[in-house]
Amino acid sequence: MAWYVEYLLRNTYQIRSDIMGGNRSSIVDVDDPVYNDLLLVEKTVKFLISKKRISPRESNILDLLILGNNVNSISYKVKLTRVTVSEIISDICYRVGFILGGLFTDAGYVDYMEEKYGLTPQQCDIARKYITSNYKYSVRRQFEI
Repeated sequence: MAWYVEYLLRNTYQIRSDIMGGNRSSIVDVDDPVYNDLLLVEKTVKFLISKKRISPRESNILDLLILGNNVNSISYKVKLTRVTVSEIISDICYRVGFILGGLFTDAGYVDYMEEKYGLTPQQCDIARKYITSNYKYSVRRQFEI
């Protein structure tokens, strides 16, 4: 799975709000790295849709995710189980991460964090466990650094 890609898609609205400086002005901080990463992900998603590598059903689920719906809400709206919706989201994020590579893959993101913040090997292992865990959306003491 591409954890960072999923993070960007789940938080699209917040990221866009943050780059506007909170005052809804027309001035946009185009140097914001998270915003630029979001633009790359959005462009890749549009490319995959245009090449029919993302189905209409997957696109609908992705649209609901970007609008801020959680998995329970999406599963209710599209009449699929939560597990199926989660798997579809993970699969789309993996495809996008695979195409973009580097920072957008799980291993690449941990490498980026290690370099940027000087993480120890132990901290990197904890980050890898967190990214691949089933509990990544809830705070768990076992993953505290």
